[in-house]
Amino acid sequence: MLGQDVIQAALMQVPLALLVIDEAHCISTWGPDFRPNYRRLGHIRQQLGSPRTLMLTATATRQVRQDIVTQLAVPSAQQVLYSVNRPNIYLAVEQVNDEASKRATLQHLVTSTRGPAIVYFTSKRQTDLIAEWLRTTTTLRVAAYHAGLAADDRSCAAPQTTTLQPFFILIKHVHHLINQFNLIITYNHCDLFFNTNK
Repeated sequence: MLGQDVIQAALMQVPLALLVIDEAHCISTWGPDFRPNYRRLGHIRQQLGSPRTLMLTATATRQVRQDIVTQLAVPSAQQVLYSVNRPNIYLAVEQVNDEASKRATLQHLVTSTRGPAIVYFTSKRQTDLIAEWLRTTTTLRVAAYHAGLAADDRSCAAPQTTTLQPFFILIKHVHHLINQFNLIITYNHCDLFFNTNK
């Protein structure tokens, strides 16, 4: 969106105090998540008058961090590093024998968590199938999200504070705001990977 001329023109009309780049590792061709549009951010930053810039990432190696600094032309940027080992986060993999076991485990996880949950998939079709299945087998509010949806449907389903993967289901428990997920699940061919905030 920032690459659109109309957005840049509008931003040039206001004094920009801070430019925040989330998922900054996507700028680097050394990183596994390189996105060509992110590579343009250095040029866009210059066009905006080189405002103070906060670059955020949780996955950058030393080489990727140096590439971010180089691409954005901020050689004196202060780098603040923290461990990703946080006691309030739990990561596990559960082996399941078949699709029925996987669905039962998924259903248990999403119905027993106290807040919003997000489940990632490898295909649009699987996303739609499981979203519909959860809608009919639970009382949860479930929304599928992927590029095959109409723009209005995507904007309604997408949480406003996360970086999105291509295919996922968003599960909302009534009376919870979507500003932090308590459960994130990857639903792939063999296992369930899940990450919870304690």
